[in-house]
Amino acid sequence: MAPATPPFEPLTEPRAFAAPEPEAVASAHQVRKVRWHTGMSQADFAAAYRIDLDRLQRLELGRVEPDPALAAYLSVIGRAPELVAQALGAGA
Repeated sequence: MAPATPPFEPLTEPRAFAAPEPEAVASAHQVRKVRWHTGMSQADFAAAYRIDLDRLQRLELGRVEPDPALAAYLSVIGRAPELVAQALGAGA
């Protein structure tokens, strides 16, 4: 009986990994930091501040960078989360 062949090809060389740019990492860190200081989960933060959950997740992973308007919005949330939530009617 012949030996069974694996269902995949063995990896013989390391695959290229596209690491995020340093700026994206810094942005991702800042986004996580702002959310972390609110004590909210990603889903709660996204809902309270009307940010698309998928975009928030990609931001926190460093896959995308916030555009200037979102970066400014996150900065305001970081400084006054209760005020922003109140202005949006979320009441955090």
